[in-house]
Amino acid sequence: MSKIILYQIFTRLFGNDTAECTPGGDITVNGCGKFNKITTKALEAIRNLGVTHVWYTGIIEHTTCTDYSAYGITPDHPAMIKGVAGSPYAIKDYYAKSGRQVGFKAAGGIRTAEEAALYYTIVKEILGEEWLTPELFRIGASSLANNLLSAIEGEDVKYF
Repeated sequence: MSKIILYQIFTRLFGNDTAECTPGGDITVNGCGKFNKITTKALEAIRNLGVTHVWYTGIIEHTTCTDYSAYGITPDHPAMIKGVAGSPYAIKDYYAKSGRQVGFKAAGGIRTAEEAALYYTIVKEILGEEWLTPELFRIGASSLANNLLSAIEGEDVKYF
């Protein structure tokens, strides 16, 4: 099996031509990426990077500030909006406004080195290399550690 190289597309942002986003702004203010921007040309350019797989983030329904009630989608409570606290984009916006770096912790079922590398790449590409320090970037990865130890030891290890 050849090495898998994953490229994550944040679907709502891919192809969004809006240069600056307003916190709490709706789709008319901040824009939104569209599936029709994921063209054959775009996918070929991604493949030319050596990518073997594409992960389309955000295809399933996520909480949003945008009112889609006209389409039968119940509006979400503002406190439930993903990204208000914790997403790399929210961290980037906070830094741009405050000048203060806050950390990012990837957690929740990271079991493979590939998944850990994915989060490393997300942080590097969105926040920059200056976030790739033990103080600012952490991975909650007890399952990953156990899996790596199991591979080294050649038997099932549940250390963490």
